[in-house]
Amino acid sequence: MRRALFVDSEAHVLHAVRRALNGIVEVDTVTTVAEGMDKLRLGSPFAVVVTELKPAGADGLDFLAAVRDAAPGTVRMVLTGHADFAAACDAINRTGVFRFLTKPIRPADLVAAVDAALARHTSLASERELLEKTLSASINALVDVLGLVNPLAFGRAAKIKGYVAHMSRQLEIGEGWEFEMAAMLSQIGCVTIPPETLKRIFAGQPVSQEERTMYAAAPDVASSILSGIPRLERVAQMIAWQRYGLSDLAKRDGALVAGPVVAAPRCSRSRTTTTACSRSESGTRKRSTCCVRAAASTWSLCSTASPRSTPRRTSRR
Repeated sequence: MRRALFVDSEAHVLHAVRRALNGIVEVDTVTTVAEGMDKLRLGSPFAVVVTELKPAGADGLDFLAAVRDAAPGTVRMVLTGHADFAAACDAINRTGVFRFLTKPIRPADLVAAVDAALARHTSLASERELLEKTLSASINALVDVLGLVNPLAFGRAAKIKGYVAHMSRQLEIGEGWEFEMAAMLSQIGCVTIPPETLKRIFAGQPVSQEERTMYAAAPDVASSILSGIPRLERVAQMIAWQRYGLSDLAKRDGALVAGPVVAAPRCSRSRTTTTACSRSESGTRKRSTCCVRAAASTWSLCSTASPRSTPRRTSRR
C-alpha cells in the first residue's frame, strides 16, 4: 500500500484524516514541519504529501518546496482553514500543488482528492519509467555507435566508467548515475578523430598541432550532441568541462566540477588516490571537499594523457 503524509497542527484533524483514509492509503501524520522533514529523510518516498499553510507557525509552502526537490514524483496538496485566492495562487506558483483543499472538508471529498492524487502519482511514475527506458535506449545506441566507429575510444570510455563508478561509491556522491553516464559518453566526441590519431594520443606519443586541436574540441562535440536530450543537461556539462582543471572550476556548481572527476580516471592511479581520500573525510561538506581533492589529485597525475605536440627540431651548437 502506498503512503501519504499529512502535516497539521490540529490533532483532531489528523485523527479524522486517518479514519477517512483507512484502507485506502497508509497514512503517516505529524504536527510540525520538522517532524515532516524527518519522515521524508527516513524510509521510502511518499506518494502524497498534504500540509496546511502554517503548521505550528512554520511555512507549509516552503515544506512542500522541499518535498518537490527531494522527491519530484511525490504529489503535493494543501489542506488549510486559511483559504483565499492569493494563498491558492501562491501555493500553485511556488510549489505546483495538485489540489488546494479547504477546512472543514467532508470525508468523501478528502477520499476523492487522495484517490486523484494517487492516480496522478501512478501516471507520473509511468511517464518517468517510459522516459528512463527511452533515455537508456538512446544512450545504449550512442555507445553502440561509438563502439562500431571507434573501438579504441569505446574501450577508453568503458575503463573510465569503471573508475568513476568506484569513485562515486567511495565518495557517496548523490546522483551517481550522472557521473557514470558522463564517463561512458565522455569519448563520444572522438568519433570525428581518426583511430590512428587517438592511438597516439592515448599512448602519450607526439601529435601535430592540428590533431591536438581536434582532440581538445572532442568534449564540446560530445556536449553539443547530448545537450538536447532531456535529463542529460548536467551530463553534457560534465563532459564539456572535463578538459578544465579544478582551479578554473572551484567556484562553480557540482555538475561543472564533476568534469575533472570524469576526466581524472584516465590515470589508473586515481582509484588509489580517491579511496585514500574517501577514508579520511566524512560528512556532506567534507565529502564534497573530498570529491574536489580527489579530482585535483588525479588530474595532476593524468598529465601524460594529454596529447603532446610534435617537438620542434633545434640545431645543436
